[in-house]
Parts: sequence; C-alpha cells; structure tokens
Amino acid sequence: MKVIFLKDVSGSGRAGEIKDVSDGYAKNYLLPHKLAAAATEGMLNKVEALKKSQERQEAKTEGELRDLAKRISEADVVLPAKVGEGKKLYGSITNADIAEKLSDITRSEIDKRKVEMDEPIKQVGMHEVSVRLSPSIHVKVKVKVESNK
Repeated sequence: MKVIFLKDVSGSGRAGEIKDVSDGYAKNYLLPHKLAAAATEGMLNKVEALKKSQERQEAKTEGELRDLAKRISEADVVLPAKVGEGKKLYGSITNADIAEKLSDITRSEIDKRKVEMDEPIKQVGMHEVSVRLSPSIHVKVKVKVESNK
C-alpha cells in the first residue's frame, strides 16, 4: 500500500515522504495512529501545497535572520563591569549578559544559547564572540568590557 507519512516514523519514513509499505502495517499501525495517510490524488496535492507553504515560511525566516545578523554585526556591544587588580573582573561576563545586551540593541529577542563562548569573559578589553542564529547563519561580535568606576 502506498502511504504518505504525516510524522516521522523511526525506521520507516520521514514526514512528507511517500513510500510503499505492507498492507497490514499501514492498516493496523500507521493509519490508526495517524502517522500516515493513504496516498490518494487529493492527499498528494495537499502534501505538495503544505511543502510549498513551508518553503515560503523558511525563506521568510531565513531573510529575517540575515537581517538580524546584519544588525548584530553592526552593533557596538559595551558592557561595564566592576574591576579589581590587574584588570580582572569581579565575577564574569557570560553569554546571558551578552545576549541581553544584544537584545536591547537590536530590539529582537536573542536566546543566550545562541551566544557561543568557550568560557566566560574575566578580563577588561575587546573580546570576539560568535552568535549562531541558525545552522547556516552565524556572526562574530566584538564585545568591549570596560571598567565602571
């Protein structure tokens, strides 16, 4: 029986995929659990329209992320911090601090998990941090940590 997978099924198929499966598997498992639907003409058209809609949405989201990446790369991130001897900070600057500052500057919510740092910043000066907005879009940001006397 030819079916269109509506959801990912481990070992069988991914959502949107059209495959031939045994009649018993389709009738007893896939169809009752709404994991797949019979591959009829109407269903094929519906899946095709859904794929096109998803592609348009992904393209729109990709464009918005590229715009956000441009604004982030142009941003001047200056973080004041309490400083002790030898220009060492009391505490540290974390990815959450940088994400909060970038969110304020760009007026867009930036998740702290998107800011990639090897370790927290513990020195005054310029530091480079990477922000990964999507698997294909990442941008480097210069962060200036200065003393707030």
